[in-house]
Amino acid sequence: MDLIERSSQHASSPSMKNRLQTLATLGNVPRKEKQFRNFCGNSLNLRQGGGNVVTEIWTFLSELRNQERAEEEKRKAEEDETRKKQKEVEEAAKERHKKEKDSTTESDSNKKKNDDVDQNKSSVSPEKLSAKKVRKTMKKVLKKNTHQKSKSMKLKLLRREVQALLGLGDCDNSNKKLLKKMLENEISSYKKVKIDGKVVSILS
Repeated sequence: MDLIERSSQHASSPSMKNRLQTLATLGNVPRKEKQFRNFCGNSLNLRQGGGNVVTEIWTFLSELRNQERAEEEKRKAEEDETRKKQKEVEEAAKERHKKEKDSTTESDSNKKKNDDVDQNKSSVSPEKLSAKKVRKTMKKVLKKNTHQKSKSMKLKLLRREVQALLGLGDCDNSNKKLLKKMLENEISSYKKVKIDGKVVSILS
């Protein structure tokens, strides 16, 4: 019925348009050709000599139906293609987001590893702070940095120089205290060095 109503808008002649409009007002228009022919013959008074007209109406409606089906299939195909492309775009965006997230996670992981390495490097162990190594480094720093006449330098500066030469970097507080204590012990036990307040001197 809907097809017949729409078909009147595409009719090529006034007579065809009138007959289609008449059919649109009738109910239960058959969809099969034989029944349709009988229905049109009776409803449109085309029993005698109207066979060609009925054929023309049937052909016109069939062609219009096929055209509309083709257009509908094309529309659905275009919609499917659009959905497919949209899905591909969404999948690509998800994949890109996942890669960016993985890259960020890997970067954070590498940064943490580097931080852990740096922390391990700056963390002083008792083995590294052996008395022998501290004494040797202390002597090296004093010989290099003491003034020519006074042959002395500040204890704080000495401690920093020793710490740097031992490759300890920035120690944590506990290791700084350990290094300070060991250095003071070495100074007090080393006969060629004396400490006067915060100044360390090499004895002649």
